[in-house]
Amino acid sequence: MLLKRCGELQPGMVIAKDVHTKAGLLLINSGEEVTADSIEKLKNNSVSFVFIKAKKDFEKEEKPVVSYSDERYSYYERVQQSPDYKLFRGKFSSGVVKLRGALNRIVDGNPEADLETTAMKIMGDLIMPEGSIPTFDLLSNLRRFDDVCFVHSLNVAMLAGLLAQWIGCSPKEIAIAQECGLYHDIGKLTIPSEIVTKPSKYTDEEFEVMKNHPIAGYEILKEMKANPHVLNSALQHHQKLDGSGYPRPFDPKRIDPYARIIMLVDIYDAITSARAYRGMVCPFKVIKMFEDDGIQKYDAGMYTVFLEHIADNFIGTRVMLSDGREAKVLMTNKAYLSRPMVVSGSEFIDLSKRKDLYIDEVI
Repeated sequence: MLLKRCGELQPGMVIAKDVHTKAGLLLINSGEEVTADSIEKLKNNSVSFVFIKAKKDFEKEEKPVVSYSDERYSYYERVQQSPDYKLFRGKFSSGVVKLRGALNRIVDGNPEADLETTAMKIMGDLIMPEGSIPTFDLLSNLRRFDDVCFVHSLNVAMLAGLLAQWIGCSPKEIAIAQECGLYHDIGKLTIPSEIVTKPSKYTDEEFEVMKNHPIAGYEILKEMKANPHVLNSALQHHQKLDGSGYPRPFDPKRIDPYARIIMLVDIYDAITSARAYRGMVCPFKVIKMFEDDGIQKYDAGMYTVFLEHIADNFIGTRVMLSDGREAKVLMTNKAYLSRPMVVSGSEFIDLSKRKDLYIDEVI
């Protein structure tokens, strides 16, 4: 283990000890590869030194090469140790840096290009070679980034593109959905950072300030002559079809179809992403949250397709049940997507009929 000045860091080095901000919030996890994004993050948080792994540390670990199809290893091990994941993580980190620069220039009134061109460039650079691990799997394993705006926006853009694809949209419509995702939270750049990055629950006053970000984003994008769907997604992504949400009174029937896409994937990403004050939330628990919310809050067609694809993605994956037993997901229950059929040892368990059990963690 070596102590390095942050100015000496190079992409590809590996962090040896968790890095925290001066306020004690987790900034970078031990074991993460250094990227252009993490170097920028350290600089922005005035971190001077970090510990990185020396060559001998890697020699001691001698981690085996894990195949994506090798079920002896966990879902996260199979994905994170694959060449596809390493390639995607590098592309994603670069995309975050580009998006950060683009959004800041837009807010400052000095954009380098129009919104559509910028979005096409950022999203185009994230395309993986044919035959790679599915994008949803790659994206799900990036949950250890801790960024309240730029990483989240890129996540939402990619998830929006996937959902648009799953509901049968054309390539042009998929590109619009991705553009809506990239810019939906630009209004947060106008909110004081101490509120945006606050690791605990907002006060009533702070929440009132935060509720202004959709309007602020709409106004910024309006100046840029944004696509109407992009404008509406920025304004409406916290509005739900039952009339709840913010920033102001609205007619639920007039919520833009692209805003309905962003609404769903925005919530999913916000809950499943790791934060400094909590770890990742199990995808099946998030599906349960959606089911508890009730379908009346969301576009029924999109809601059903989105949750079905998430649940189906984990068929064949090992999970930990709430009673501590390890199990394997065999098939989903369409009526209760958060409660699939699993097998633990020689016992087949239909979780839709076992209200005392649930999936606590994907392993």
